[in-house]
Amino acid sequence: MECCAIREVAGLESNPVTVITTTMRHTEDDGDEIPAFFTFSDASRSRAGINLAKYIKSSRLGSVLKTRSKTNPNTGNKVTIWVWSIDRPQLKRWWKKHKPIEEEEDDNNDLY
Repeated sequence: MECCAIREVAGLESNPVTVITTTMRHTEDDGDEIPAFFTFSDASRSRAGINLAKYIKSSRLGSVLKTRSKTNPNTGNKVTIWVWSIDRPQLKRWWKKHKPIEEEEDDNNDLY
């Protein structure tokens, strides 16, 4: 699900900084503004969603609401969904600090 107000966070198996950095990169690459909300989901036996929610809260990047776990009828796994209500000014400051530095392309590498 994607619209201008909501985007989905993927790749929760990475550490929270990498997850948010990747999410911000995709948002930027798509030419989109930071939405009002990000959503993410995780199998209940995994701690990745919990770890991301804790990082968001401890970094003051916004508030996070968590649903009760429900069984996914497609997989039989219990899943939890989180809704991250973004603190845009704080996330922009965080992104400025954590954004990877673009490496300049060396056009001479293409010449032999």
